[in-house]
Amino acid sequence: MIEWSDEDLMIRDAVRGWIDAELRPNLDALESGDLPPYDLLRGLYKTFGLDE
Repeated sequence: MIEWSDEDLMIRDAVRGWIDAELRPNLDALESGDLPPYDLLRGLYKTFGLDE
């Protein structure tokens, strides 16, 4: 069985928090096509320091 490090758990919790705060409230609009995913993805990248 894999042992998760504290860093792994921290990343998991951060991603789950972002999903709960940003993705879930917009899920219906995303699935119906009313909301394009680009702004949410940009926010994800910015939140986790992947935007440059």
